[in-house]
Amino acid sequence: MPTPTNLKQTNEKNNLFEEIKHHKKEIIITSVLLGTAIAGFLIYKKIPSKDIAKIKENIPRTLSKYKEITSSEAKSAPTNIIEFPSVKTSHVPGHPRNLPLGQKPSEKQLEIARNLGVTLAENQTYVTDYSRTVA
Repeated sequence: MPTPTNLKQTNEKNNLFEEIKHHKKEIIITSVLLGTAIAGFLIYKKIPSKDIAKIKENIPRTLSKYKEITSSEAKSAPTNIIEFPSVKTSHVPGHPRNLPLGQKPSEKQLEIARNLGVTLAENQTYVTDYSRTVA
């Protein structure tokens, strides 16, 4: 028979498992990041101090070379102007268009279609003629 102490411990264990299930993603991400940080620290500690000093000396040189490269690249960047062919316009004549389910045409468009003698279904509207640009 469970005693109050055993029952309390069982409830605490169940609560712990529920919390772990609830925060599983956060626990995994934290574990991976912590493992990566520890691995990086251990790798850093295994590098001899002479090599670390060489790396620290070379960082400013490398950065200055990089700055020189980027500044010279910026100066010598070609300025090519791309010319597109002349723009053409085309005429689109008026036509019926199907509407999405549940949508109805406006009275104005129905009136235009009636005046032009176009018969529309319930789920259609009339699109007036327009011009469009074709590249």
